Amino acid sequence: MKIKNTKCKFVVCDNCEKSFALKSKDIKVKKVNIDDEVLSLVYFECKHCKEIFRICLHDDEYDDLRKRVEASRNNLKDCTRFDNVDVFSMRLSLLEKDIEKLTNYIKSFENKYPGKFVYDLHGDKKIIYVKEN
Repeated sequence: MKIKNTKCKFVVCDNCEKSFALKSKDIKVKKVNIDDEVLSLVYFECKHCKEIFRICLHDDEYDDLRKRVEASRNNLKDCTRFDNVDVFSMRLSLLEKDIEKLTNYIKSFENKYPGKFVYDLHGDKKIIYVKEN
């Protein structure tokens, strides 16, 4: 029997303690409304008990920050064709600053919304935010 080399990780659910394979196709993005703010929830769910595990929570500004990081990475790659160490150092510094901004941005949502997400039991698999006690 051949085993395909698939890109997946095995995870253990904190809720039901069962393990399952997590593949990139299992990562989902859904719009959620928290305190009249429309945000994107990036998550996966346990294949056994359907517990929702947040990966990231963000608004539209995230896309702008992510694009800045990608642009900075591309600028750094372009710079490696040249032997100018000063330009390389400057672009590396800009990339590090952009990554730090994106990281802090994501952490700000983790701090602002530390609760968890669950499926609404009244219907259409709507995801709702449950505040921490």
